[in-house]
Amino acid sequence: MNGAGSAVVQACAIPQTPTDNNGNGTTNGGGGTNSSLSNPGNPSAPDALYAEINQDKPVALVCDFFWQKWHGEWDQYQNPGMTLSSTEKDTQTIEWSAATGGSSQTTFCTANYGTNGLASQVTTIIQSQWATNGIGTTQSGGSTNSVSGGVTNMGPLNTNFNGPTTFPGLQGMTSYFDNELGASTPYIGFSDQAAVSYFVLQTGGRGLPAHQSLHAIEAQAQAVVPGLYESAYQDWLGNILPYLPVAYIPPQTVTILGQQQTADAFIWAVLPDGDEVNVTPKALACPYYLTTPVECKYTFVPQCQSPIPTNQIRTTIGVGEYVDLSFQPNTFRSQYTFAPYLPTNTAWRASAGSPAQTNWSDITFTAPSNAANVTITVELPNGQELGNDLTVRAPSGLWIAELVSNYTGVFPPGMAGVGQEIKLFILPTNVCFSRVQTCEMPEFPSATNGYFTNNYFSGKKLLHGFDAGAGVWDYLGQDNSWFDECGDGDLPNLPWSTGSVSWQIPVYWQVGANQNQTSTLLTTWEQSISIDASGTASVTKFGHTATRDTNNIYH
Repeated sequence: MNGAGSAVVQACAIPQTPTDNNGNGTTNGGGGTNSSLSNPGNPSAPDALYAEINQDKPVALVCDFFWQKWHGEWDQYQNPGMTLSSTEKDTQTIEWSAATGGSSQTTFCTANYGTNGLASQVTTIIQSQWATNGIGTTQSGGSTNSVSGGVTNMGPLNTNFNGPTTFPGLQGMTSYFDNELGASTPYIGFSDQAAVSYFVLQTGGRGLPAHQSLHAIEAQAQAVVPGLYESAYQDWLGNILPYLPVAYIPPQTVTILGQQQTADAFIWAVLPDGDEVNVTPKALACPYYLTTPVECKYTFVPQCQSPIPTNQIRTTIGVGEYVDLSFQPNTFRSQYTFAPYLPTNTAWRASAGSPAQTNWSDITFTAPSNAANVTITVELPNGQELGNDLTVRAPSGLWIAELVSNYTGVFPPGMAGVGQEIKLFILPTNVCFSRVQTCEMPEFPSATNGYFTNNYFSGKKLLHGFDAGAGVWDYLGQDNSWFDECGDGDLPNLPWSTGSVSWQIPVYWQVGANQNQTSTLLTTWEQSISIDASGTASVTKFGHTATRDTNNIYH
């Protein structure tokens, strides 16, 4: 696993069983070798505790390598009079990498020649050394005429930065030569310098196959103005580079990952999770420039419109469900100011179902009317594509049925009849089926005996039909609920006698109100009604039984 990856850490704690084999109060616990989570090598225990750390690694944009070398010479002559008035030679080298740390050395040497031909020389050497995290020391001293020194903390290198790093993103190489004559003093100046920085984006997340994410990467660059380099090196303790005279570079001339930036100075890039990617900006038209990239990672957000279930951001959805699709900055990056919106000409495609708009920064998606694995593909104007998967679930059966009420006060005394209202919930409950309609289909009894074999019940009298709520399509609630009323309100005194009737009722579902579309069988459930010679009737459905006598009392 590379430095940008992440791991799932699992642990199982099993209580030791106290024993006292030798009578001295000591305890012996279980133990074993070659333990694993599934086989810890300890005695099994029903109260064992399991824990798991399962976190994505955050994004980090780091200066992975920095190198700079500078050399300058100044010779000044004075005419008439002495030949050589002064000469100066200065050098500076810095080299650092995230893997090995680094060091720097600066030599500032000046030889002064007075009019009497005597000379004095001052040489100052500044050395620095720091570790891979950018924390180290700087030692100053070594002058031929005087001794001075001190230790200074280099400060941390921001490995998770948003803005300039401790080591600037210098790139390129250049030389400068100057030969001037000011009054009677010829001046010759020469300097050359080279620098290179590598920036690595640790993409975070989990380095699993096909796991990718969308990133916006920005790199504004400034060209170092030729002919003025020496004015930047007044401070030899590491604060020199911000004083480089620079000029603005149009962002369209700066590339990242080989992509040309937009006029807004950034690119969109689809990159694998759990990886390290070199995102060093390139301004090939400039010989020497300063640049530091910033980054924002985006998360695919499928926001279900239904407030039930409460976890509205989910990749498992119900048939026909409405889902708002967008890409949002990751929560651990959203405090940063660089978080551009997706362009309005972003294209969306779905392998099943239908986007409400196909070209927009966010869309509303309608899930298909059948169970499916759907790939949502977003294509940005620069051709970068990213696919994200949704799982569409269909109704699969009955979860639970709750008794709401009995039909108290519905039937007058002296009438045989019974009824109850039941609230049932359709599986699976981790999605919303509010755009699903269900229907009990009309059905004749599967069995009759006794009282219900009377000729009074011939024909369609015992059909579980429209008068019983069958054949009517109704939408499920957002919680996948359905209210079912079951019973019989007219059991005439023929006279009453013992008997029963039962139905096997097929239940179908469909998405939307299109009655002409093909519906799908959900399940079949049973309903039964019975009566005795006193007119006491019972109805049983979903495991709930209601019993009422002719005095309007439920038992």
